[in-house]
Amino acid sequence: MKMGVTEVDRALELDPGFAAAWSLKATLLLMQYWFYDTDPATRDAAWDAIQNGRKIDPSLPELDIAEGYYHYWGHRDYAQALPFMQRACAALPNSARAHLARAYVLRRMGAWENALTAMRRAAELDPRTIGTITDIAATLSSLRRFEEAKQVFAAAQAADPDNPTTLWQLGEHNLQASGDIY
Repeated sequence: MKMGVTEVDRALELDPGFAAAWSLKATLLLMQYWFYDTDPATRDAAWDAIQNGRKIDPSLPELDIAEGYYHYWGHRDYAQALPFMQRACAALPNSARAHLARAYVLRRMGAWENALTAMRRAAELDPRTIGTITDIAATLSSLRRFEEAKQVFAAAQAADPDNPTTLWQLGEHNLQASGDIY
């Protein structure tokens, strides 16, 4: 992610008016903050990037996704994040990324069926992203819908048999379903 931020910064040096680049920078910083760097300065830098992008194009849907993640990853405020993700989905109905972002917020809010619907829409739009298929399976497994999850994991494995995330989550699924990781 840090390399991604460096590359986006390079693009912004060439064109500071590139609103979508500000969105990407914010999202990368928020991923960094959520997954391994809980320094509030990282989150604050993401907010600054969102604000810079909004000055250029206040209605850019990609900035809605970034701002949704700011509330989700930056503050764990899922209710505040959801309207941004919904607005992005309305503006970008064929964006798997927007639907998946909305799904993640809905899942955190406990709206499991709505989250699954949004994940399935993302998978329809981008069927080659195995991570989305694996997320569907893992969500089904969390709901103890083990047979459905098993079928979705099988589809993910058929598409990419050596995907480490799929293998790891399949092991978790098997442990939850039967107490056996094989």
